[in-house]
Amino acid sequence: MGLNINFTSATVGPDEDGQQRLTVKGKSIPITGITDIHAVIPHGDGVMTSKVVPGKLLEDWEIRFPPDGAPAFESPFTETEIFVVGIAMRETCDPLVWQGGFTVETTK
Repeated sequence: MGLNINFTSATVGPDEDGQQRLTVKGKSIPITGITDIHAVIPHGDGVMTSKVVPGKLLEDWEIRFPPDGAPAFESPFTETEIFVVGIAMRETCDPLVWQGGFTVETTK
């Protein structure tokens, strides 16, 4: 069975706890067989990694940077465009890797 997986948006703004985060949203059809979804973005002089919040691996999903429980950004997230690499871990196949570029929208 084929898998269609894409990033759909990237926004930066405070989460429900007031922490400044970059949120990358995506969609996977079907979600069956996917065990985890990770994302990697360039930030500063390195990269940041995160994954879908456990228990939230649904057809429509989101990944937060920094991940839950991690310290806030050391400096404000100022990138207006980002490049994201996604990795979908699958039960019976090799991982699926894809990428996307976005203009980051600011939420309040």
